[in-house]
Amino acid sequence: MEPSDSFPISTFFDVRDIQTLVYSAENLACPNCKCKVEIKGTVIKVQGMGKGSKADETYVEYHITADSWSCLDKEEGKK
Repeated sequence: MEPSDSFPISTFFDVRDIQTLVYSAENLACPNCKCKVEIKGTVIKVQGMGKGSKADETYVEYHITADSWSCLDKEEGKK
């Protein structure tokens, strides 16, 4: 999946050992901080195999197209 006209901004979030890529219409207010963010939208699971010496490893990444979001630790965010 790639950014689109409707969701041109991409932001990576790391939660534990899972990386999530969020596509949104505008920049998220707290993309790389430690605040809690609520994102509402569509989740897509992307899974693939490693290359070369890691060919036997599987990786998983989640993509979200954010219809709305809010920062739960602050009064910032957009709903």
